[in-house]
Amino acid sequence: MSTEKQIPKDRGWDNRIQLMLEGYLFVQNRCNHLDTDVFQTKLGGKNVICMSGQEAAEIFYDEEKFERLKVLPQIKINPNANEKMSIHNLDDQQWEQLFNELLSSSRINELNTLYLKKFQERLVSWTKQEQIIFFDEMKQLLTEVACQWAGIPVNDEELKIRADEIFALIDPFETVGLKPRYSKRIRNRVESWIQEVFVQVWKEEIKPEPNSTINQISNFQHDEKLLSVSVATNILIHILKTIVSNATFITFEALATIQHQEYKRKIDDIDQYDEWFVKEVRRYFPFEPFLGAKVRKEFTWEGYTFPEGSLVLLDMYGTNHDPRIWHNPDLFWPDRYKDIKFDPYTPKEHEYDWNMLREQLAKDLMKTTLHFLTYNMNYEVGDHDFEYSLRKMPTMLKTGLILKNIKSVK
Repeated sequence: MSTEKQIPKDRGWDNRIQLMLEGYLFVQNRCNHLDTDVFQTKLGGKNVICMSGQEAAEIFYDEEKFERLKVLPQIKINPNANEKMSIHNLDDQQWEQLFNELLSSSRINELNTLYLKKFQERLVSWTKQEQIIFFDEMKQLLTEVACQWAGIPVNDEELKIRADEIFALIDPFETVGLKPRYSKRIRNRVESWIQEVFVQVWKEEIKPEPNSTINQISNFQHDEKLLSVSVATNILIHILKTIVSNATFITFEALATIQHQEYKRKIDDIDQYDEWFVKEVRRYFPFEPFLGAKVRKEFTWEGYTFPEGSLVLLDMYGTNHDPRIWHNPDLFWPDRYKDIKFDPYTPKEHEYDWNMLREQLAKDLMKTTLHFLTYNMNYEVGDHDFEYSLRKMPTMLKTGLILKNIKSVK
């Protein structure tokens, strides 16, 4: 007798609008209503399987069953005569080779070192201001760091504009294979800017450092072919977005240090407490609402059949607040990681996996920030309105976190 079960179905012909209305709670609301950890729905005309919970997260990272989505949307540019002999697409092995070079451990360390240096410079400026909006400052700081590290010239006058434009392209819909919501006009402006930088590099009007990201991309070859300008632009924009997106992590981390002052003693007394603190920030606060993957080959899990090629979303916010996994999930408590090893952000290690490189970058930047906020600066909170909406994706504090009377600690 067959034990195969039908995956429960969500109501409605297409629930993209409901997803935008409900935000981070979309998957969890339906899991609760249907009394299940897996269901089917339709989003933007695509059939999607949604999953939540620890077992779902563990199987989601099974590389034999799922292929994580590569978030590299194609740029629609007709290749000119020179580009026809260029690379317009890369296979998995080529992506692995390229991204392992672009975000190697040494390059991540260089970026983190530059981030600390620029953080220190900004602190000097902040001490002379009445108050700052921390989130806006982090966007600009990370954009400045990303551009300098990548070899992209950017002046002070254009920094805020570039920071806002890059951050505007960060869209959780795009990361899971759904139609992005950002403005095409903003996307076109960023593309034009980066394409012009590549042209200047190839004409030797700009001479970046040999190990800079833009130089690595410009000189990447396969079968004696260089990357097309469209692919090169696409890759560099994706890396800039990845770095600048950490402004959200870091702002919520700063909020956590304000709301939980007891961490300062523990960070000195307990080994790995800084790592626990970073993990708890990422678990407790809303970041990515979901992760996306495609089914490599049909398989059965918990009696449900997952057809080959199916788009699957892992509910990150719901999994991170699941009381079956976390004791008192609505309590911010870094000490929980003394006994629990589960981390839905950390897949099975893979040397060349882009997602692992991105996770390492985020953790390193957050650790650096935690220690800097703890030991290098004092400040007061300018506005205690710490509200944020779970409907907006990605979300942020309504005030952006206002800090005042900032002082440097020698």
